[in-house]
Parts: sequence; structure tokens; C-alpha cells
Amino acid sequence: MNFLKYLVFAFLFIVTFVMVYGFMQPKKIRVSITENIDAPVEETFRQINDLKNWKNWNYWHHLDSDWIVKYSNPSMGVNAWYEWVSDDPSVGAGKCTIIESVPNQKVICQLYFRDWNDAIGENYVKAIGDQTEVRMEMNLNAGNNPLMRIFNEKVLLPGLTDAYTKSLENLNIYLVKPK
Repeated sequence: MNFLKYLVFAFLFIVTFVMVYGFMQPKKIRVSITENIDAPVEETFRQINDLKNWKNWNYWHHLDSDWIVKYSNPSMGVNAWYEWVSDDPSVGAGKCTIIESVPNQKVICQLYFRDWNDAIGENYVKAIGDQTEVRMEMNLNAGNNPLMRIFNEKVLLPGLTDAYTKSLENLNIYLVKPK
């Protein structure tokens, strides 16, 4: 009987620890990656501002060759969107809508994920000589769920950092390859 009591006490301690630890994690996370691209700002902006161009360089577009994608017409500028559905859980389903676009400066997107919290994706471009500095950011809200906060901080944040890094590398490769 004492063993069972200690087992219950240990379980309650672990659950309490996880909950307190989870509430100590940030409610919101922000991923921000910057890379210099070897292309003019106008060309770089065109790739980011037209959602159909994302297939050329965006990390998630290369994860599932069988996903279904539907684009708005036009596919660029404010209110342009694309929806996607994939059986791959790392891609999932959702919608990306451009909510702000300033030529050769920025493209801001509202991201809706069917099985996840919404997010804001920010893409900034700035001419630096013959190159373009590109900064990609994502802002996510984990809400009040302590387990989701732990997941966001320990799993999602490193994964998004890697995905944005690969997207920027792909963008640079795509823009400098001979046409």
C-alpha cells in the first residue's frame, strides 16, 4: 500500500512539474532568419510576393510531391492566397493569405493551419549593394496550454528555424542559377 501511495505521489509531482514548467515557457514564439541573397531586390521581392513562385524555393513545397494546392487569381499582392492539403503530417492543411505587400520591402501573410494555431509570416527584403537581405519571420501563439508551450519551445521552434534556413538557401540557389 505504501508503494502505491509513493507511486501516486511521484505521478502527481511529475504532472505538477510539467504543468509549472509549461506555464513558464513563452506563450508566443517568434522565429527570425536573415540571409543575404545574390540577386537584386526587385527579383527577390517578385519571388516572395507571388505565391505561385514559392514552389521554386519554399521548404514546405518540397516535402510532399502529392499535396494539393489551389491558388487565387491573381496569385500575388494583397489578398492573394493559396490553400493546401497534404497527407504528410509535417505539411498538413491550411491557407496562406497575403495581408500586406509593399513593393521591394515586405510581404506579410496570415497563416491558417487546420490542426494548429494561426500564425503571421513576415518576409522583409532590403537592397544591400548587388545583394538583397531577406528576413523571414513567423509569430505563433501557443495559448494557455502548457503542453503546447513546451512543444512549441522544444520541437516547433527548432524545426521552423531549420525550415526557414532551408527556404532562404533554396531562394538564393534558385535566383542565382542560370535561367
